[in-house]
Amino acid sequence: MTDLVLGVSHRSAPMALLDALALSGEGVDRLTGLALAGDYVDGAMVLSTCNRLEIIADVKSFHGGLADLGSALVEVTGIDWQDLAHHVFVLFDDGATEHLLTLAAGLDSMAVGEAQILGQLRQTYSRAQEAGHLTGALSGTVQEALRVGKRAHAETELDSVAGSLLDTALVRAAEHIGPIETADVLIVGAGAMSGLVAATLARAGAGSITILNRTLERAERLAASVDGRAVEFTPEALPAEIAKADLVVSVIGARGTVIDADTITASLAHLEDPEDPAHTFLIDLALPFDVDPNVEEHPFVRMIGLEGLSSMFADTDYTASSGVVDVISRVRTIIREEMAALSAGKRARTIAPTVTALRKQAGAVVSREIEKLEKRLGDRVAEDDMKAIRRSLRQVATTLLHTPTVKVKELAADEHEKIDYAAALTMLFDLQRTPTAAAGSAAGSAEAGMLSGAGTSAAVPVPAAAGVRAMPGTAAAPGTAAGARAAEAGAGGLLAQVPQPAGRGTGDQGRPVGPPASDARPAPDARPLPDRQPSVRTASVPGSHYVAAAGESPVASHTLDVVEPARPSGRTIRLGTRRSQLARSQSTAVAQQLAAQTGLRVEIVEVVTEGDVNMTPLASFGGAGVFVSSVRSALLDGRVDIAVHSLKDLPTAAAPGISLAAVPPRVDPSDVLITRDGLTLAQLPAGAVIGTGSPRRAAQLRAARPDIEVTGVRGNVDTRIRHVTEGRLDAVVLAAAGVRRLGRLGEVTEVLDSSVMLPAPGQGALAVECRDADAELTEFDAELRSALSGLHDEASMLAVLCERAILARAEAGCSAPIGAIAHLEGHSLEVSGVLADEAGTLLRVTRRSPLPRRSADTDPAEVRHAAEALGAQVAEELLSGLGLDPARSIGANAPGTHLAPAEAAQSAEAAQTAQPAQAAETHAEPELGTAGEPGTPAQQDRQDADEGGGAHGAGR
Repeated sequence: MTDLVLGVSHRSAPMALLDALALSGEGVDRLTGLALAGDYVDGAMVLSTCNRLEIIADVKSFHGGLADLGSALVEVTGIDWQDLAHHVFVLFDDGATEHLLTLAAGLDSMAVGEAQILGQLRQTYSRAQEAGHLTGALSGTVQEALRVGKRAHAETELDSVAGSLLDTALVRAAEHIGPIETADVLIVGAGAMSGLVAATLARAGAGSITILNRTLERAERLAASVDGRAVEFTPEALPAEIAKADLVVSVIGARGTVIDADTITASLAHLEDPEDPAHTFLIDLALPFDVDPNVEEHPFVRMIGLEGLSSMFADTDYTASSGVVDVISRVRTIIREEMAALSAGKRARTIAPTVTALRKQAGAVVSREIEKLEKRLGDRVAEDDMKAIRRSLRQVATTLLHTPTVKVKELAADEHEKIDYAAALTMLFDLQRTPTAAAGSAAGSAEAGMLSGAGTSAAVPVPAAAGVRAMPGTAAAPGTAAGARAAEAGAGGLLAQVPQPAGRGTGDQGRPVGPPASDARPAPDARPLPDRQPSVRTASVPGSHYVAAAGESPVASHTLDVVEPARPSGRTIRLGTRRSQLARSQSTAVAQQLAAQTGLRVEIVEVVTEGDVNMTPLASFGGAGVFVSSVRSALLDGRVDIAVHSLKDLPTAAAPGISLAAVPPRVDPSDVLITRDGLTLAQLPAGAVIGTGSPRRAAQLRAARPDIEVTGVRGNVDTRIRHVTEGRLDAVVLAAAGVRRLGRLGEVTEVLDSSVMLPAPGQGALAVECRDADAELTEFDAELRSALSGLHDEASMLAVLCERAILARAEAGCSAPIGAIAHLEGHSLEVSGVLADEAGTLLRVTRRSPLPRRSADTDPAEVRHAAEALGAQVAEELLSGLGLDPARSIGANAPGTHLAPAEAAQSAEAAQTAQPAQAAETHAEPELGTAGEPGTPAQQDRQDADEGGGAHGAGR
């Protein structure tokens, strides 16, 4: 990912255009949202000030990102691209970074060196960070800019020589009205800028200060801070107060002028001698403009606005005193030093994917040798001794590689070093057999699983000083194919192919992909992970064409629009799913199974959900249901006939008109750790940064490792893994099911044991829904419900019902720190649940109970009710053990970058609380240690789609 800035400022556009581009807070939010919705944009923030509008983004590629940002700007502003093209500026990669450093230092402002822009940039960054709109890389870049801006002001005399807009305007005002110390001043407006104006004038010793504002209370608060007076703004009060003032400063910024020539004329009626008015000076610091220039039709009135101030600061004679030039030179030296350091860090990170590939290859070699050794030794060596041998062999490989990999990173960071160490390592260790991220290859197969797993998008090569003007003279709107081509043709003549989505097709896809499951477990991994212990058995349905997620390759192609059965029945149904690659893959696998069993032709229909487009932290906009509501709406109105979801994404309350027709065999529900250097959770050094957006994971990680830092992250599997391989994170925790279903199990460093990390209730399970009898739209609906039963696995259903009963009783959605896993052993069900309070203390409860024996005479509802009752009992014990009221929030353990202590718990229907027939075993002990307070990590990812995938979710 690379930084891209698309902007308009006083340096590139006239004030009239800046006025038209002035956005309200709602407009800024809309522009941010549209930018983030772009296919090539992973993170974005919008800086909107009186003399600039900039979209600062982290993009997958230059031209695709430029088209997305330009399209968003056109849609929000309503200004044709033809009218914008000659005035926007575009900066990419190092050019964008240097611009942000220069901007933060105040060297790009109308008032050179003014510090106000630093505060505006900081506020914009804080809002975007809190909303989860930034990737870790973009967050880091802006933080560096803020740090450099602060350094520039601290280490030079920038503040003393840099006149602010107001200071400059006051100099001009004094030329017309005399000393400010004797002036009566009227400030129109009482916002943040008005506060700065009032404080500056008070320090200058203004004779009197009056605040005129529509909300009198705000005017009174501001007036009290400067020992002034407050007046309520009315059409009558405005000319009366102007008549009393020598200096008028207006900073309202509302659409339409506030003061014009008629206002000045009306003010004359309030003078003792209207024929001899005193000189009056008006300063307009607002955008949009508050003061109409026609006020100067009155000979005693002069005014200056932002356009006039811009012209003054463009005059080199105005700012080019020897002292100012020297200070600016020193600030530019600071910026050059910082850019050199940042470039060195970037060069060092380019070697990281190759180093990771080398470590992965070494790990694979060691694993193969261990496997050979185990076969030769057989049972002659005790298991404990064999574990010690495994640890020793892995430690030897890690030790041998440590010094060379550290040294190669240092050498790669040296700007004078001419050796391509990535290429050298690739050749020396024959890494080309497993393509590295540097080659732009995705690690999806078992072989590529030895690599870093970086994504396929490569940055377009652009000169470091890429301050190019975008698309001059092009008429095509950004965001369209023509617009993308225009971007390629116009942006400095740089040509690059914008990546296109993979092609889609149809075919005979009713046959299962990969080997059919023949027993009660998924197919074994091609290369078993060290000491890997599956946390739960995942059953298959004999003869069901079920495709086990072995983890070696995706369970199905995510590019198919239609699944054709081998033996067509003549009917076609529509399957609704989310649009992410994982959602499409696993939904297509379900479609293939259904087509093979029934002969139905299945069309895949993408439905965009709120969880796909709202990139704020899940808990902040509803959590439960955000990934399913739109798909369910499509089901009820007939746009689709069945829907596939992650079962964990379903709200616990039943949905009217919708039937849960099938829960297919569950995939591994555990969580996995992927680290940059192949370390386990126990081996990660203190201070390591682990990414997860889940309060459940965050609470359990902090309990296991209080010395690590947990930072919030959303996004698909590829995005999250890439944050690790590119150095933004040291590790990331993902759902094993999603990693398996995408065929990327080979990249997993460690499967987290259930003693460390209990999964989310329902994690790894899918839910297939259809319309129930009360909502039927076609005569085929009843037949379809019956056909779907062939996909169902009752053992998986009982386990997830028990787990979700814990969730329902705690009245929590996916934002709550609740974990649970249930196992069906014969006729007994065992469930373990974990819950964290707001202080981070964990309580874990395990209960086991027999279920009614399933037989032809047993009502299935009775067995399900007993499973739910067991879960409800565990929930009661967790809540009472921690002293929690389920009506209050229990989601305060989220990573600090995403979720502040939650406000209100998600509402859900309470599960049945009847006692099971027998509880033979109970364990409930508080965990040793607490999760601690949420930190404030420096890195954060923009979240584009659920990491567990649409139809599956698998534990945020």
